[in-house]
Amino acid sequence: MRSIILLVVFSVTFLANAQEVIVGKVKDSISGSVLPYVNIGISGKSAGTVSDKEGNFKLKLNDLINDNDEVTFESAGFKTVTYKVSSLKKASIIELQKDSEILEEVVIDLKKGKLQKLGKKNLGLDLTHFSFYSSYEHDVVDDALSKETGMLFKLKKDCWVNSLNFKISSNEYKHLKFRINFYKIEDGVPGEQLFAAKNIIFKVADNYTGWFNVDIRDYDIFLDKELDEVAVTIQWLESEKSNDKSKFLSIPVSLTGGSQFIRNKTMDRWQKNKQSLSFYVDVAESIH
Repeated sequence: MRSIILLVVFSVTFLANAQEVIVGKVKDSISGSVLPYVNIGISGKSAGTVSDKEGNFKLKLNDLINDNDEVTFESAGFKTVTYKVSSLKKASIIELQKDSEILEEVVIDLKKGKLQKLGKKNLGLDLTHFSFYSSYEHDVVDDALSKETGMLFKLKKDCWVNSLNFKISSNEYKHLKFRINFYKIEDGVPGEQLFAAKNIIFKVADNYTGWFNVDIRDYDIFLDKELDEVAVTIQWLESEKSNDKSKFLSIPVSLTGGSQFIRNKTMDRWQKNKQSLSFYVDVAESIH
């Protein structure tokens, strides 16, 4: 009799801990083409992901979420939409409409002058490592999907961004894809996203370690000094492990100075740490 009771208790516990997953695909409502790397999440509930290169997504729900919570879908050049969790349990195809209100890009005709760096390349001796591996799901490496980290930079002059540079101290992946995001600083943390329509995506291949440079001059990223401060982040979009045990991608970090931002899921709350990643941007001052 006791064995039966224990079995029942175990079964109930297993079901209570089972994580529900919403599965679907994101498409363009007009062309029907799939939409890769769409941000998908529930604000402030530690639940978020991105669609893969085929538009497919798996959104894991946790015990903070109920059927009335809203899931947001965001993609460059498309209107942001929200769906209740209850409706997504029934729908498998999410269609996004192109945003006709996006203004045509205005090219600022300013000359580029003196080159300089924002951020630190050479960090102090109090050095450790920031791992991109998700703190939420230690048993599923690819749950790092949509995770972001980056740094706060102060703007003293108007400038053009030439490149992003960061150091990789360990890398157990055949390839990874990241997106570079720029944000205004609001109440001390990243707020409104800047240049969202640019969709700057880059790839790190072949277990690369060392300093990695992403040339973004073709995107014409202009930072107005009136912003005062901006956050620049990289967001995990895709990965392929070197082997079944692979789970680490690390960036050196100094435990003093600077402001590092982290969020484990898209649309989650930002965490701010007083420390500095090996992470900087090359900029060219503008000449008016």
